[in-house]
Amino acid sequence: MQRLALVEQRLTQFLDAEVQLWHGRVGGAADSRPLLRRMRRWLGKPAVAAQSVRAAQTDHSLTHAGQSMFALAVRSGGFSGIGIDFEPWRPLDQRHQRLMLTARESVALGAATARDLLRIWTVKEACFKADAGGQQRWVTAYALDNPAQKSGGARISRGRQVHRFRYISMEVPGGILSVAFKTGELGHE
Repeated sequence: MQRLALVEQRLTQFLDAEVQLWHGRVGGAADSRPLLRRMRRWLGKPAVAAQSVRAAQTDHSLTHAGQSMFALAVRSGGFSGIGIDFEPWRPLDQRHQRLMLTARESVALGAATARDLLRIWTVKEACFKADAGGQQRWVTAYALDNPAQKSGGARISRGRQVHRFRYISMEVPGGILSVAFKTGELGHE
C-alpha cells in the first residue's frame, strides 16, 4: 500500500503537471464541500461551497465510495478532461467482466482476477469522468490498449473520430485509485 504523499508524487510524475490530492472520510451528503473548497482554493478559484464537480473538468475531479473520498486538482496539465475513481476492495466475477470489458479486452485478459476487474472498472470510470461526452455511453465504450497494465492508454471512437486517454491505477489503503486524462483527438479510424 502507498501513502497519500507517494500517490501524489506518482501522479505528478505521470501527468507531468503540478498535482494536489486530498483524502477524506465519507459520513454525510455535505462531506465533499470542505474538500471542494480546498481544491478550488488551491486552483485559485472562488471557494463556492455549493458548486458541484461535473464530469470532464480540465483541472479537477472528485470520487467517493465506501468510507473514502478523494479530490484531485491539476495545474498546468493542458488536458481536455481529467477523471479520478476510487473503489474499495470487493469481489467482482464473470458477470462484471461481461458488463465492462470489450471483446478484445476479455480475450487479452483471459480469466481475469477480481482485483484486475476492479482496477479496470476504476480506469474506465476515470475515463468516463474525463470525457465531456461520457455521460451518454457505457464503460465498455472505453477500450484499454493493454488491459493487463496498471498504466497506459485508452481510447473511444465516436463515429470516425478516435479520442485518446492516458491512465494510471494504484493500490491505496482500502481499495484502488485510478486517474485518467483525455489527451485529445487522435484522428480518424
